[in-house]
Amino acid sequence: MHILDEMKAASPEATADLRLPPTVPRMFKFKIPQDKVGKVIGSGGSTIKEIIESSGVVNIGLNKPDEGDVCITAFDDATIDAAKARIDAIVGSGPGGGGGGGGGGGPKVDLTTIPVGKVYEGAVVKTVVPFGIFIELEDGVDGFCHISELSDEYVGAMADVEVAEGDAIDVEVTQDGQSGRLGSAMHGWPPRAPQTAF
Repeated sequence: MHILDEMKAASPEATADLRLPPTVPRMFKFKIPQDKVGKVIGSGGSTIKEIIESSGVVNIGLNKPDEGDVCITAFDDATIDAAKARIDAIVGSGPGGGGGGGGGGGPKVDLTTIPVGKVYEGAVVKTVVPFGIFIELEDGVDGFCHISELSDEYVGAMADVEVAEGDAIDVEVTQDGQSGRLGSAMHGWPPRAPQTAF
């Protein structure tokens, strides 16, 4: 025990601002409901590949898919947070979301019945991520609005857009729900012609 006390005394105190160099990869592990693994992967891996590309993480591994184990690897925390937010939105356990298993939850909505062009007034911003926003269109129906769909003008970063979690905004559905998610575009900031979103 004496040796451990001496080692502890000689060690520098850990500080909250301790940062890993950008050349050191980070790993973040968490679990998702087992029945949601297929939604995260997508048809032929399309959803998980899109999350990797749009968030900038190195990889998203489903190490034990039958148990819902997910491992995100990246070189910075912001990209990990973006990928995790995206996965949380898909499985319904993100900020402001339900989820976690147990069945039930909110009403099940067939996304393919929601027409492209439908406008939702007062949709609530659930999560702001570096590449866009996740929004709750109505109870049980979430959408994603890519950063390129937030303005007719070029938006280089989400900090350039005055939108925050909890804001009520008007959006228009720009992509049908065939993929299991709805694409949307922000309405009236500034007024814009609808475009296709992810």
